[in-house]
Amino acid sequence: MSVTDPIADMLTRIRNAVMVGQTLVAMPGSSIKAEIAKILKEEGYIEGYDVVDGERPEQPVLRLRLKYIGERRQRQPVITGLVRISRPGRRVYTRKRGHPVGVGWNWHCDPINPERCDDRPARSPGGCWW
Repeated sequence: MSVTDPIADMLTRIRNAVMVGQTLVAMPGSSIKAEIAKILKEEGYIEGYDVVDGERPEQPVLRLRLKYIGERRQRQPVITGLVRISRPGRRVYTRKRGHPVGVGWNWHCDPINPERCDDRPARSPGGCWW
């Protein structure tokens, strides 16, 4: 099945898994999704991730282990909401002063270099270049 926006598909799968209390999410893998998962792990939003071979060798599978706080019955998810602001049908560009910082976490992802996904460029002098 062809997906028009694979990053939005990844975020939707994570949102749906958090809503039903799943601890593991599997999705078609790609290098940009693996980089986003790596950043989620480094920032403490997920416990971990694995990229494994799928049914077809050319299509890897990305597995995320979601993180929860508390005991089994009263556990709360660490991820409480995910929203993709800039998407293929609606591109959003902001300057440094127009970027909301301090309300939860806000990321800017460079589509060319997925390793540059964080909120630090938005807070630095001069703002984001992408």
